[in-house]
Amino acid sequence: RVMLERWSARLAASQGTDDDIAHIGTIMDQMDAAAGDLERFNELDTMFHVAIAESSRNRLVADMTTAIRDSMRRLILTSFQALDEWTPMAEVLRRQHRAVYEAIRDRDGARAADAVEAHIRFAYEELQWGPSQQVTA
Repeated sequence: RVMLERWSARLAASQGTDDDIAHIGTIMDQMDAAAGDLERFNELDTMFHVAIAESSRNRLVADMTTAIRDSMRRLILTSFQALDEWTPMAEVLRRQHRAVYEAIRDRDGARAADAVEAHIRFAYEELQWGPSQQVTA
C-alpha cells in the first residue's frame, strides 16, 4: 500500500488538473467539518485517497487504490471506534491529510509521496488493529 500511494501522490502532483486538486481540497474541508462523526470521517478518508489516485491519471493506480480502500473501509472504521479518544487522532489524521494535499497542490511530487507514506505508516502503527484485523495491504 505504501508503494502504491506514494506513486499515486507523486503522479497526482504532476498529472492532476486544477479541478482534481480543488476536489481533493473540498474533501479536506468536508473532513474538517466531519471530524466528530467517525463514519462520515471514514467515508471521507476513503474518498480522499481515491481522489488522489484518480488525479494520478493512471487507471491501474486508481483501480488498485479503490479496491484496497474499499476492502479496508470497515476495518479502519472499527479501528477508529476502538480508540479511547478519537478527537486527538482525528486532528493528527487531518493534519497529515492536509500535508499530502498541500504538497499535491504545490505540485511537489516528492513531498506528496513522503507525506502520504508518513501518514500510512503512522496510521498502521497507531490504530488499534485487533487480532482478527491484521492488515496486509
